[in-house]
Amino acid sequence: MRARGTVIDVRGPVAVVRIRRPPACGGCGACPADRPAGPTVEADGATCPGVGETVEIDIGGGRSIRAASAIFLLPLLGLAAGLAAGRRLAGSDGAGLAAGTAGILAVYLALGVYDRRVGRRGGMRPRIVRVLGGADRRG
Repeated sequence: MRARGTVIDVRGPVAVVRIRRPPACGGCGACPADRPAGPTVEADGATCPGVGETVEIDIGGGRSIRAASAIFLLPLLGLAAGLAAGRRLAGSDGAGLAAGTAGILAVYLALGVYDRRVGRRGGMRPRIVRVLGGADRRG
């Protein structure tokens, strides 16, 4: 998915971009109310544009879907595996519940470690694909 926005800060090879809300967005409420101009993202750029320039960024919809799947589906799998293992090994619902809870916590811990590692590498960060011009130029 591609979006357009304005560079509001540059930190080395990373630009902070305020994304323009498309007309289809309307007032759905998904973006924080304290940012009426639109959400901000950090985006990688081979040649970082200057503050105030308009850019087009690739958000990578496939990565977002994979991330959402991991956040919601993997804990459910941890719960199911823990429930099954606890009931099979201890033979009681209480043990299954405890093992299921441990399974969820283990998955969230693993996801947290993975998130920190990916965050340091910038693996999920959007990237700038095109510089469109100054802040006064609309594309």
